[in-house]
Amino acid sequence: MTARQRDRDWALPAAAGFLALENVALLGGVLFVGNAPPLVPAFLLAKFPFCAALVRRRHGAFMFLTLWEASVFVIGLLNPSLDLIPRLLVLGASTGGLVLLGLALSAFPETHLPDASLN
Repeated sequence: MTARQRDRDWALPAAAGFLALENVALLGGVLFVGNAPPLVPAFLLAKFPFCAALVRRRHGAFMFLTLWEASVFVIGLLNPSLDLIPRLLVLGASTGGLVLLGLALSAFPETHLPDASLN
């Protein structure tokens, strides 16, 4: 384990916890407002297993959550129905999630391609 990995041991559980809490807040907002399509809460509930898989260092969960947060950021920028305060909250939360995911990247094991030489 390198010094860089030891310095960022906190980033992986922090990213998973932050993304789960962000999802709880978004799910609560959607349920409180109540004018979202019925599949939106079910779609949001599907994020929780990926947050749990992130703590277990699953590469697929990392990629899915990175794509999810980038999509939420773009939706926050382009959605005309969001007022200023909710828009800033969505943009700030997705930016925070992406930053934590970037910091947690060093917690994943490096993979190397096999040597192509036939010596």
